[in-house]
Amino acid sequence: VDHLRINAPQESRTVTRYGVRDVVVSRLGEDYLDYRRAVIRLREAAALYNTDPDGVEFVDRGLFRAEVKLPAVAPTGRYFAEVWLFQDGQPVSVSNLTLTVEKVGFERDVFEFAHRRPWTYGLLCVLLAAFTGWAASRLFRRQ
Repeated sequence: VDHLRINAPQESRTVTRYGVRDVVVSRLGEDYLDYRRAVIRLREAAALYNTDPDGVEFVDRGLFRAEVKLPAVAPTGRYFAEVWLFQDGQPVSVSNLTLTVEKVGFERDVFEFAHRRPWTYGLLCVLLAAFTGWAASRLFRRQ
């Protein structure tokens, strides 16, 4: 995590100097390191960063395997990874990989149904909520 690129929040404040409009990108300055430490601490606490010093297993000479455990709350989408090869402590080559995170199983079926037929999905949710409320009132009513 010490080598992660964490961009400072961008402030889009427009300032006019000498008749020209300048945009101030970041005003953190010396506070950037404190900001960076706080971001890393919060993401580690949320289990979004996982460090494993033995995470890379060499299968054969020049061939390796690395398992990446994603948290359940990882957003779906495309992720880009850089794989660096070091030899004697010096970087030798780099390879860029694209990882795709998708929903699977029942969760994916519900997601796709909700996006393909939003009115039907909404109606079913309302009916399910009404039925659940009715069943709970019948089950827990006082006699």
